[in-house]
Amino acid sequence: FSVKDEPIAAWAGFCRNTEEFGPVYAGMTMEANAAIPPTNDRMPVLLMPDDYDRWLTGGIEEVIKFMYGEPIAADRMTVEQTEDRWRSGAAPPASAQLALL
Repeated sequence: FSVKDEPIAAWAGFCRNTEEFGPVYAGMTMEANAAIPPTNDRMPVLLMPDDYDRWLTGGIEEVIKFMYGEPIAADRMTVEQTEDRWRSGAAPPASAQLALL
């Protein structure tokens, strides 16, 4: 998924270090706009540049509001389907995870 008039879109999510898996990530989702189905009934919470400050400095209640806002309009989005799998079934090497920290 991409936004037509933006060079890059930020997907809202969280990162946490765990003893068992190291850094783990979770992306926030919201109700999908009309461009996303039949891929899914949910879509990523995409942050536009004017959302960054609210995302980075807001309290948890403010951040959760992003999940219940209006999704980006379907006509502003491009959906590019690939055969790539979202999960390989294997965790990335620890060195790759640590490089992200």
